[in-house]
Amino acid sequence: MRAKSNPEKAKAQVIEFPYDRSVNRFGPTFSIREDGQYWKTVNGSRRAWSSREAAEEALREGRERERSLFDYAASALLLKEEGLAKAEAGAGEPSLNAAVKATIETAELLGEFTSEDVRAMKGDFGMKEPRAWGVVMKRAAKTGYIVATDRYAKSGRASSHDRPMRVWRYVGAK
Repeated sequence: MRAKSNPEKAKAQVIEFPYDRSVNRFGPTFSIREDGQYWKTVNGSRRAWSSREAAEEALREGRERERSLFDYAASALLLKEEGLAKAEAGAGEPSLNAAVKATIETAELLGEFTSEDVRAMKGDFGMKEPRAWGVVMKRAAKTGYIVATDRYAKSGRASSHDRPMRVWRYVGAK
């Protein structure tokens, strides 16, 4: 089988492996060869794309390897922190401080609770962004008065699609 090449960079190129019914069922495949080596997947096999456009896009973006689960986890953590920072900036310090105080008061009263319980009992403190409650709960936990449990309860709010919310526990001052 002879491979056709298309120079994309000085060292890297997209290689087409023509369709051969005895080898593959879905048509030609494309791979990238750089410095005489094919790009590999995590398990070491030759990386392949089903279209030239997809292989060229990967080459332009420098996606030399498949992203591992650890890469996705690191990206998710960065995005989470970025989202919390935006929510925090949008909520305003006075609202956040008042919500943290209300969270501790609600915790002392209920023992176990969710952020939804705090909102139901004390209000939303003018925070238009619901994600700001993640910041509130993290700050309240840093005071030492509450800790996260390993349990979740359904939110009960249509706007949050009844998603699971963490249950928190009041532990008092440390």
